[in-house]
Amino acid sequence: VHVHTVLLYQKISHGILISMPSLYLVRHCEYDNPRNVLPGRLPIELSEHGKKQAEKLSEYFKDKSISKIYSSAVLRCKQTSEAIAGGSISIAYDKRLLEGHSAYQGIACEPGHSLTQYFYGHISELDGESLSDIHARITSFFEELLANLHENVIVCSHGDPLYTMAGFRGKRLIATSKFAARLWRRYLGTAQHVSVVYPFAEAEFGTIERPKARYDAPKILFAGRLTPDKGIYTLLAA
Repeated sequence: VHVHTVLLYQKISHGILISMPSLYLVRHCEYDNPRNVLPGRLPIELSEHGKKQAEKLSEYFKDKSISKIYSSAVLRCKQTSEAIAGGSISIAYDKRLLEGHSAYQGIACEPGHSLTQYFYGHISELDGESLSDIHARITSFFEELLANLHENVIVCSHGDPLYTMAGFRGKRLIATSKFAARLWRRYLGTAQHVSVVYPFAEAEFGTIERPKARYDAPKILFAGRLTPDKGIYTLLAA
C-alpha cells in the first residue's frame, strides 16, 4: 500500500511502550466535472471512478481503528467521508476544513489561464478567501485537534487546505510524497504518526489502469489543478 507515512513515534511510561495516535490526512476522491469548472463549494458529486476510489479507501481503513472522521461538508468530501465511515464511524463536519471560497466558483477554467488567477485573483473586487485566510483557519483547526488527540482520526478536506498550511512555511510541498508526510510531522510539531492519503494520485486507490512509466522521460510535477490524466497534484511554494 503506497500510503506515505513518517516513522511511528512511541513513548515509554513506567516501562510500558505506548503507541501514539495516528492522524490520516485524506483528500476527497475524484469528482464529476465534465465542464472543467472551478468547483469551489458547489454540490458536485463524486464521479463513478471517485465512488470506486472511496470504496477502496473504506477497505483500507477497516483495520486502522479509526475513532472519528473530521470532514469538510462540501459534497465531494462528505461522500468520501461517508464511504469510509460505512455507518460505523462518527463524522464531525467543521467549516474550517471547507474548500476555499471564490467568487469565480462555477466558472469554466479556460486552457492556458492561471488557476490561481481564476480562483484568487478577484478578491479585491468581489471578496472571497485568500491563501492566507485558508491558512489561518486550517491552522486553528489543527491546533485545536492536536491538543486533545488520543485516538486514530481521519481529516478529510480539499487540496488547498491540506497543503497550503505546510507551504506557508516556505517549503515545497508535494502532496503525494513521503516528503509531504515529513513536512506535516515537522509542521505540526507533535509525536503523532502522520499519513498523507491522496486517492487521486495513489495507484492503490485507482480503478483505471495507468500507462507504464517511461524511465527515459523527464518527470513533470504539475503546479495547478488536478485532472484525471495528470497523476500528481502539486503545489510549489514561492
